[in-house]
Amino acid sequence: MLLWTVAGGKIIRDERIYDSAGVVERLEKARLDKELRTAGDVQRALLSQHALSNRYCESVGDSVACRAIGGDFFEFVDLPSGDLGIAIGDIAGKGPAAALLAAMLQGMLAVEAPAGVSPAVVVSRLNARLAARRLESRFATLVYGVLSSDGRLTYSNAGHNPPILLAPRDTRRLSVGGPILGAFPASAFEEETVRLGSGDTFVMFTDGVTEARNARDEEFGEPRLLACLGQIDRLQPEAVVKRVFSEVRAFCQDTEQTDDITVTATRFRH
Repeated sequence: MLLWTVAGGKIIRDERIYDSAGVVERLEKARLDKELRTAGDVQRALLSQHALSNRYCESVGDSVACRAIGGDFFEFVDLPSGDLGIAIGDIAGKGPAAALLAAMLQGMLAVEAPAGVSPAVVVSRLNARLAARRLESRFATLVYGVLSSDGRLTYSNAGHNPPILLAPRDTRRLSVGGPILGAFPASAFEEETVRLGSGDTFVMFTDGVTEARNARDEEFGEPRLLACLGQIDRLQPEAVVKRVFSEVRAFCQDTEQTDDITVTATRFRH
């Protein structure tokens, strides 16, 4: 049997194959690889726009999947009130199942966020919707916050890595909320409101950042992340996101990663 490789309408390679079962296996793998690449393109299209800027803030995000498709996502949502909704999520597990659940959760958020209710209520509703589907061993962590033009940031954290608020006066973590999504339909979630000053920046990230590993099996870890963020001072949000990715890449070098990496940075301004 001849197996031809075609590019640009021309045969660039021909290979005689004697194992027909092997040919079928290779063709099936090629088909699956193409479908995964297509799914990856669709998932990237579903992600929030890379950057959003309005009269009082600027937000930038980026996400890199460790496979063709991943289970991380972020969202910037212009709300009817004029406020900005900001979310980051991480689905337990990897691959197609995690990616499908991430897309579903994004859709739920798109329905709930514009309703004008508080972040704690939004997170509670997402939890109830997800738990009702009874997806075994499929859970999610999420942070959802709403930033107003007067600098009020109200957020609720559902079991996610606490975002980091960077201000000249101090650095703090945003951890108020509740458990992971999808475990228990009646879980209670709290929220907190913090006041941002002009130039304050808060950074959201998934555990793919802090748990990234190098060739010596060392984790990047939160201390390195905090040290990296401590050096950014007044960098613009896009530069902040790029700096975090650059530091993680430099730490890991060529070591293959096993988790998706997602980072957002939002700066408030008067």
